[in-house]
Amino acid sequence: MKDSQVVLKIRDQYQKLGEAIARCENEDDTPCGYYLNVLKTNQIGEPWPAVGTYQTEQKFWYSRDESSEVPAYTLHKIEVSIQRSARNEHVEYLFDAKGNLVFFFFKLEGDAETSQAFRFYFENGMLETYKEKIGAKELDYAYYTKDDGRLILEKAKRMMEKFKVMLAEE
Repeated sequence: MKDSQVVLKIRDQYQKLGEAIARCENEDDTPCGYYLNVLKTNQIGEPWPAVGTYQTEQKFWYSRDESSEVPAYTLHKIEVSIQRSARNEHVEYLFDAKGNLVFFFFKLEGDAETSQAFRFYFENGMLETYKEKIGAKELDYAYYTKDDGRLILEKAKRMMEKFKVMLAEE
């Protein structure tokens, strides 16, 4: 099945941002045009009640409009890594220039039988395309379904609010 124009546009945005982020992470002295704020939970790795191992890292990639007198920030992407017991999860939120969620990705790492991956593509606050890949042993434990588009948008809104609070503290 051929991907829609919306999906192709989002993939292009994702790829270009990914290339810019790779330059940022390369640690040379060349400015990459983005800022990065990182929040970590349980960085020293103490056992978490009822879970055991639990650590998260949230990366907020954003830019700043230097032309305005009052700083104006645009959040482009959030990357979340979660280590929970013996499971590793990776989550990504991609936003357009207006701050709208356009893409959400979730991956539960594992082999072909125990992994999960979900992609939600949005346009104008509506789910455009949904894709999933779930290992056979995970079918009864799927983290998301196609019906979770509204839930994903709400999570993105909470993450956006966290980002705004973070900047207000600076």
